[in-house]
Amino acid sequence: AMAIEKVASAGDEASAKELTLDLQNRFPRDYNGWRFVFNLSNMSPEERQKALTRLRELDPFNPEFK
Repeated sequence: AMAIEKVASAGDEASAKELTLDLQNRFPRDYNGWRFVFNLSNMSPEERQKALTRLRELDPFNPEFK
């Protein structure tokens, strides 16, 4: 997760997206993987909506994604 943050903050959103999708596929219940999908600007609206739905399922009481 820290690697994704570093890559994204360096401006390499394509690599950050690739790492994020890999994390999401390997660990589908990992909250941070879905949070990265939601927060990266180069994700499609469909990917962001799927991530939002999953974030709400994983942590329904988190006020950040209500």
